[in-house]
Amino acid sequence: MNRWNDIAISLKECQAGNLPEKDYQPKVEDQFKLLGWSVYYGCIESRPRLETANTIIIPDIVLKKDGVRVLPIELKKPANHLKKKNAKQLFSYMRQLELRVGIYIGEKIQLYYNSPNDTSNPHSVLSTSLSPDSPEGELFCDLLSYESFDLGKLEAFCAERLQIINYKAKLANELNALSRGNQLEAFLKGILKAHYMQEGCVDVPTLDQEIEKIVVKAEYGSSGNERSSMKKSAPRKISKYTLNGSSPMNMRTLVLEALRLFVKKYPNATYEEIETTFNIKELPGGYKTVRRLSDINQGMKAGGLSGRYFIGDNQILKSADKIESAVSNQWSYHNFPFFLTILKKFNFRVKKL
Repeated sequence: MNRWNDIAISLKECQAGNLPEKDYQPKVEDQFKLLGWSVYYGCIESRPRLETANTIIIPDIVLKKDGVRVLPIELKKPANHLKKKNAKQLFSYMRQLELRVGIYIGEKIQLYYNSPNDTSNPHSVLSTSLSPDSPEGELFCDLLSYESFDLGKLEAFCAERLQIINYKAKLANELNALSRGNQLEAFLKGILKAHYMQEGCVDVPTLDQEIEKIVVKAEYGSSGNERSSMKKSAPRKISKYTLNGSSPMNMRTLVLEALRLFVKKYPNATYEEIETTFNIKELPGGYKTVRRLSDINQGMKAGGLSGRYFIGDNQILKSADKIESAVSNQWSYHNFPFFLTILKKFNFRVKKL
């Protein structure tokens, strides 16, 4: 998380000072240097003049890896609020460079993706404000680290994110439609009747008569009272922890640091022993606390596992049997206590601040 926090603090200062775009760009380019993109080796192109068949385009920044342009970046001053014309500029660079991914950086950072055969505008699949301790910000660092950057893996990650976003929108529309009028009432009454029929209902007319007495009142989403209380409530404070007297860190970072310390403390532990020791069934989606890096890479190619593990510089574990593995970043108040229980067995000291 330190990488993202350094980046967030630097860009947040620019935002507070309302830095003009021409002065903001060098600051942004410095952050990509922190992620391993070298100016000396031509990995960062600042306002390159690119000739196309029909015109000349000048993106603010283009990232290159192994001499190949892989990512256009549209930059606006940090006090800017994203407008359609800003996004359209980025989309034009993506199309001219024949790239499916692009990044907007202004008052926030957004990753855009255009699916194959999709004639509509690219979709935002990941976004973060310039706030320290942002999980999305750290995910950006993982995805954009030069050493591990792979355009195919990034596209697979974006495709998976877009699939989830589209499913969520489809589900919301269906549930919203179902909650209107008497559709939900009819739906629930049908389920109740099927249940009692399966239980062996002996008097269908009576069953129908009693079910018709049910009145269903529903609204998709939060109720008015809930929305009002949400506006009045203070923002949720992110809990911080120390590990063996360390500096404060959040859940995800603590898990990563604890696993790194465990490997150092038990250098003879094999991958299987580490995996078994930290086997936590409560992780979402069946993800493991640690997983072979080879499996993660294969999963990314297939469109899965992307963004679920720490795979950045100095984050990979290596066990006694030389197997490289990565640590899950899928932690919340529901599963984190199970991890702490395991740490106590090995005399790791965790303190909640």
